[in-house]
Amino acid sequence: MSRSLSYALWRAVFSGAAISAATMFNSTLATAHENSGVFVYEHEGVPLSGYISDPKVSEATQEIADRYLSANSNKYDLVRAIYFFVFIDPEIVSEGKFVKPVGLDLPEKATTLFASHELSNDGCNVGKVSATNEDVKGEYLVWLIHGGEFEGVDGIESCLLFAAAAAAGVGLQGNPKMEANGLRRLLDALILGVK
Repeated sequence: MSRSLSYALWRAVFSGAAISAATMFNSTLATAHENSGVFVYEHEGVPLSGYISDPKVSEATQEIADRYLSANSNKYDLVRAIYFFVFIDPEIVSEGKFVKPVGLDLPEKATTLFASHELSNDGCNVGKVSATNEDVKGEYLVWLIHGGEFEGVDGIESCLLFAAAAAAGVGLQGNPKMEANGLRRLLDALILGVK
């Protein structure tokens, strides 16, 4: 799914949400367990922020980011996203619409962006927002919204890997649904050059 925004709105959504997430806490890493689900993870690579209510899913997200979105993981010079928003909570989607978590200082324009999509209440929703300004051609951000009930990391790992692939610049649209292990092997080959 792809959605274009005017450059000014796109940049406002991107930078406003990034600043809000990054300044919410003094530390560069805020886990779901420590801060009521608010997720900010800065590392050498594609930065992430959002809301993850389960600490184990938060840890899995960090592990996937470190493996596939870190600066030294880009073996093939793929064009990467400049930001990755992750929202994972059983109540993040209601009647097919994004519900902003309490305690997350997300700019209104960003909230409107996520709320403008029809979402699955029970599964993986991944989207991409591309810049429309010629000066920043190729720049984009990726978002993941996963609502409904899920049991542990296993039920959501494929969604995280699929979204991480999009953020790393690997398009998996049209591929048949793969289990997490198969996706990991594919991403290891496409992103890390591991055969």
